[in-house]
Amino acid sequence: MKKITTTLNWPHFRLRLSFEIRRIQNKGVVYIFHKSVAKLIGVGLWFILLPLTVLLHLAGYRRVPVFTDRIGHLALEPDCLLKEQALGRIKKRKWIMLAPPNRTANEHLLNYLQPHFIIIRHPLLCYLISSMSHWLFMRYDISHYILAVEKAQAAYNLYTEWGNKPSILKLSPEDEGWGAAKLKELGLPEDAWFVCVHVREQGFSRIDKELHAHRNGSIENTIPAIQAIIDRGGWVIRIGDSTMTPLKTMHQVID
Repeated sequence: MKKITTTLNWPHFRLRLSFEIRRIQNKGVVYIFHKSVAKLIGVGLWFILLPLTVLLHLAGYRRVPVFTDRIGHLALEPDCLLKEQALGRIKKRKWIMLAPPNRTANEHLLNYLQPHFIIIRHPLLCYLISSMSHWLFMRYDISHYILAVEKAQAAYNLYTEWGNKPSILKLSPEDEGWGAAKLKELGLPEDAWFVCVHVREQGFSRIDKELHAHRNGSIENTIPAIQAIIDRGGWVIRIGDSTMTPLKTMHQVID
């Protein structure tokens, strides 16, 4: 039998502790108290609803804990799951995604995910299902796709194996037309090919910056790659938000 060993990641633990202390300072004791009470009620619901949870688990229902309030997670995690399923790595399940309206980064993207997931929107129902699937049953862990700590993210290997197979999600003609119109507004020639470039910076998520600062970088480091795209006749569209460091003016680059 394989021996299982666990080790505590002290640097990450210290960062997490620092984050929790700062959150208490920013949010206040009352907010933290309400959150703690909500978690305790959730634990109670887990025990109360356990028989129903087990039945749904046996019926093949699984909640996928996607960070729907972050566009990267919302776009990438469900796509990884669907591709892994299509490759035969995991069994086909009745996948559940919780996407309350006030915590969804892109509502329109849910239209594309709807055929593949049972998407729950009502806040109370989201709370109940989250409580039911908190431990053991009715839950499928997807943290290995892009949230693995101190090791490679599974998404890289998964997309390499997927290769040039057709995309699972395909843009509708209406969205393709909308996109073409927006590219024209940006000044992209109709027959041009382009590459999107993005480098995460500190302004992306100030609320948990100490936990994810290692993901940040400098747009200046990508300039050789940008120049290589331009030299091959392509255009570059740098994406992000207004808090990011502006790129220097470059031919065939839209910042």
